[in-house]
Amino acid sequence: MADKVESARRQDLRRVGNAQDTGEDEARQYEDFIRSAVDWVWEVDSNLNYLHISKGIARVFGVPGEVLLGSYIFSLTYFKDVDSVLLSTVEAIEDRVAFRNRAMTLEDAHGTRRKLLLSGVPVFESNSGRFEGYRGTGTEATARARSEAELGDLRQAVQDLTELSSAWCWEADAELRITQLSEDYDAHAGLPRDQGLGRPLAELWRLDEAGRALVADLQVFRGRQAAWLHAGLNEERRFAISGRPVFDDKGRFAGYRGIGADVTDHSRPDAATEAATETATETAERASRAKSEFLANMSHELRTPLNAIIGFSDAMRSETLGEMGNERYLQYAEDIHLSAHHVLDIVNQILDLSRIEAGKVDLEEQAVDVTDLLERCRRMIQAEIEKAELELVVAVEPELPQVLGDPAKLKQVVLNLLANAAKFTPPGGRIDLASRLGSSGDLEIEVVDTGIGMNTADIPKVLARFGRTEDAERHRPGGAGLGLSITKSLVELHDGTLEIVSRKGKGTRATVHLPKDRLLSDNDGAEPWKILF
Repeated sequence: MADKVESARRQDLRRVGNAQDTGEDEARQYEDFIRSAVDWVWEVDSNLNYLHISKGIARVFGVPGEVLLGSYIFSLTYFKDVDSVLLSTVEAIEDRVAFRNRAMTLEDAHGTRRKLLLSGVPVFESNSGRFEGYRGTGTEATARARSEAELGDLRQAVQDLTELSSAWCWEADAELRITQLSEDYDAHAGLPRDQGLGRPLAELWRLDEAGRALVADLQVFRGRQAAWLHAGLNEERRFAISGRPVFDDKGRFAGYRGIGADVTDHSRPDAATEAATETATETAERASRAKSEFLANMSHELRTPLNAIIGFSDAMRSETLGEMGNERYLQYAEDIHLSAHHVLDIVNQILDLSRIEAGKVDLEEQAVDVTDLLERCRRMIQAEIEKAELELVVAVEPELPQVLGDPAKLKQVVLNLLANAAKFTPPGGRIDLASRLGSSGDLEIEVVDTGIGMNTADIPKVLARFGRTEDAERHRPGGAGLGLSITKSLVELHDGTLEIVSRKGKGTRATVHLPKDRLLSDNDGAEPWKILF
């Protein structure tokens, strides 16, 4: 009997020990997740003096965290700007309430001003309810704040320049009805601004035939001539209208935005008008670059915690630290891993596009063997092709000249086109990858698939940022719609063009044209094509 009691007691002790180990592992995992999402964690006592602060604080304050232990959380040594946000945060602490993402400014030990986002929750003793302090997190937002400030300044600059110039701004919705006009529009057109709002673009300004065709195809148009009867002057005026299509985050056409100028008295805009319009355009482009830099900064901030989530979820699904104990937890870990990879792919695409638009992508040019390039791409994507139950055939014209280009960027172009073809080609289909010299002497790299295809009218949409057709969304939901836009930009960096021809239900042909002045030797061979795979 005594032996049985002793055995039961030992089993209970083992269960308690296992539970404690599990609790400690979960606590460590939780702390790892928190630290992957923020820059540092902190804890203060009831007098708001630091009890604990993580190592990440050193980069912000310019001193090791140990130096700050025992000091007041909002020490005037660092928090020299006693502004409304800081005061409201102190009031929140005095009221013992949580606060989240309070934006503050401090000056670090080296005199550098930094922007922070602080969050905290009060801590109370479980039995007596006595206030014991706060625990919270911090994130540095200096780069983000700088980008937002620059973007705001540039927006104001665009507004100021358009108000000072003889040009005006306009916007139209997806039905091509005017939704925005500059405040001084009536001074240019002799029509009160509110009477222009809501009217169809084609009715308000009679665009020339070429302009109407570009709008119908959702293309950018610049300086298109338009006629308008000026009520105040009782005469017809000629406008130069420029516009750019706008797409929402799902790739759907959302309207147009652009500028206009009165060019009635000149066969071409005078120097002042041309300069003002050019300046406004340059300022708008600067605003676009600032936006791209902001996206690049945000994407970089997202990649770090995403990589941590991918690493931790991989450790969990592979049960590196021990068995999970529940099959559903394993499935959750797998879902987290796959979802994080998906988000990281989108973030990487946004980062690539932002760098290109911000002009921060330089070509590391060298002689590139096209045959070798295509063979490398075939090997890299072969596993995906086989998994999708597709056939990939590579055919290269013999003795092709080498091309001057960036091998990594060109490889990304070919892989993007192959991945896109594989994504939208049903099992049993075929993909052809070929290269040859075109009739004009340029180098052509071509990817042809037997996939779902699309209507000709949808091609400009898929080449735009975040552009996806409805059929693509149904066939493979969840994509960002950035692959072809990035591919087009990389080809244009090589002075080339990307041509897409497609028929719905039949397939798509994507052709990269690289100009002949990038070819390093002539092709004198006349052999027939050879099948590489």
